[in-house]
Amino acid sequence: MIATNDGFSFVYLNRPVTKEGIWEQIEPYRNTDFRDLHWNVWIGGTFLYPSKIGDLIGVGYDDFPRTGDRYVKESFEALLAKGINPLKTAIEYTHKVGLKFHAALRMGHWAMTTPMDYATGKFFREHPQWRCVDKEGTPISTLSYAYPEVRAYIISILKEVVRYGVDGVSLMFTRQPPFLLYE
Repeated sequence: MIATNDGFSFVYLNRPVTKEGIWEQIEPYRNTDFRDLHWNVWIGGTFLYPSKIGDLIGVGYDDFPRTGDRYVKESFEALLAKGINPLKTAIEYTHKVGLKFHAALRMGHWAMTTPMDYATGKFFREHPQWRCVDKEGTPISTLSYAYPEVRAYIISILKEVVRYGVDGVSLMFTRQPPFLLYE
């Protein structure tokens, strides 16, 4: 069996600021029939770990639409201030409890709409020319895999997370389609 953690909701709800706060998400799978944990590494084009490629979720924002959204920024800031990398910690503990760890990437999750735009990454904002366009030629709020630059960006993310020692990657196409339209 495979478990999936979106890497966001537990932070939104619980505001973990210690390694143990991350471990709590993994511990229930110890000594069960689960063998793989798929952990989401980005949302809306922002990262849920300190990436060299793009922004950590919430960077540059101080006003959030919901309390939990503020918790996400505060939690990641507190963890990093203590020298705790949330992704590295999740990988290490997942391995400790005997599971394999897969970095999960929602392939169509490039942007969030207002008031959630604190989670829209700069790659999306800086490259409107690579957006999907509808039948009438109007750009929509996702980037298109028809463009080699978009594919190269995703590959750079995958290369980065593989260096963390993940057991694999999970490319999630079940949320936020389309992935290309009339470009």
